[in-house]
Amino acid sequence: MSMRRLTPPNRAPRPARPFRFLLVLAALVGVAPAGSAFAQAMEPLRGEVGVEQAVQLALERNQDLLISGENVEVASGAKKQALQAYLPRINASGSYSHSFNQSGYFDPTTQSLILGSQDNYGVRYVLSQNLIDIASMRNIAAAGKDLQASKLANEFSRADLVLGVKQQYYALVAAQDLASVSDSALALSDRELLRTQSLFELGMVAKSDVLKAQVRVASGKLDLIRERGIDVIERARLARIL
Repeated sequence: MSMRRLTPPNRAPRPARPFRFLLVLAALVGVAPAGSAFAQAMEPLRGEVGVEQAVQLALERNQDLLISGENVEVASGAKKQALQAYLPRINASGSYSHSFNQSGYFDPTTQSLILGSQDNYGVRYVLSQNLIDIASMRNIAAAGKDLQASKLANEFSRADLVLGVKQQYYALVAAQDLASVSDSALALSDRELLRTQSLFELGMVAKSDVLKAQVRVASGKLDLIRERGIDVIERARLARIL
């Protein structure tokens, strides 16, 4: 039985131009091959800040919610100012006078001159109350409605903020998970490409199998690039809300 010796090719097959372009594109955006540090460098947000902590940060720092809270304070002050025109008023005044009599008189008992003096005090209080003031009553009612509207708007803003933070938080977590899955898939595709190239050099597989493996690697790198971009966008959106 004759045996045929397998002669390895002089060089590895050169990838087609489209695949070379994809590899260069991946290198330019910083996507490393299998075992890259991307998954390790991308620390999941849930490991840094929990969803409740993110909500608390947003409630403390969100500019729109802070402005809504200040509107409530302004409306409360306007209502107090409107009440001043209808609440009872009290006025107080005081007076004091001191007179000194230089004439005086001589006390023979004590053998001394006693000079006369007089102190006068006066205090006056005036309490007034408007019994019927239609204009003031309507101003008070309008200010009360404005205060209620401001409080409701603040509560709605708070609820919308909590909902938005939770939605964006989990959207970011989903983007990070997808990026991690893409990174793992790329590592698997890289290992499969190396195995296929080794088999091709041994003449055990066709060149089309190598090309298919290269296509899978290039597709995996594009998926990773896309998922990384989505992750950055979701991070920016959450940061804007916070």
